[in-house]
Amino acid sequence: GSCNDITRLSFTGLRRLEGVGQCPNLQRLVVAHNQLESLDGVERLCKLRVLDASSNRLTRVDAVEALGALVELHLEDNGLRHLRDLTCLMHLPRLCALYLRDIDGRRANPVCGAGLEYREEVFSLLPHVDNVDGWRRSWNTSPHFAAVFGPLPTIDQPHIPLPPSQRWIKEADVGEKRSKEIFTNESDTYFQSLVGQCQ
Repeated sequence: GSCNDITRLSFTGLRRLEGVGQCPNLQRLVVAHNQLESLDGVERLCKLRVLDASSNRLTRVDAVEALGALVELHLEDNGLRHLRDLTCLMHLPRLCALYLRDIDGRRANPVCGAGLEYREEVFSLLPHVDNVDGWRRSWNTSPHFAAVFGPLPTIDQPHIPLPPSQRWIKEADVGEKRSKEIFTNESDTYFQSLVGQCQ
């Protein structure tokens, strides 16, 4: 198998991923909106970087544990019920992005519950993941940040004095009353031009 991407398997009624292991160079696999109950068969895809298995019937994802190159995993709209269902992802050091529901809360797995607390639990369980459902981990607590930039420097000086702020238009420039007239007149003129376009 020399192909790198298989992206046209969505909405095909697929029930099993039998034979997908015969594509060892596969880097992107999209099997969304099917009838998959497991991801058995992906274990041999050692170069797989992106897997979209959203909108299936998955209740476990332990087959992905062997995918050491995986960086992005889409599991929205499945049947993952418990945080323990995600412990297999602890063995994926390159995994940066995990999607368990859409950013607006739709297509959620039961593990997401009704609130947003599950994200912090996922970040705690998977310290190498920087993005859960489009929400980013705080940049300075990310292990990827520390690996690239090292530890954050400490500042010994508790207070850094700043110069006083200055108004961007001073009375001397156009006069206090005149500056208010300019902004009011410009706003009124702009609003009137918009109203005129509506008539």
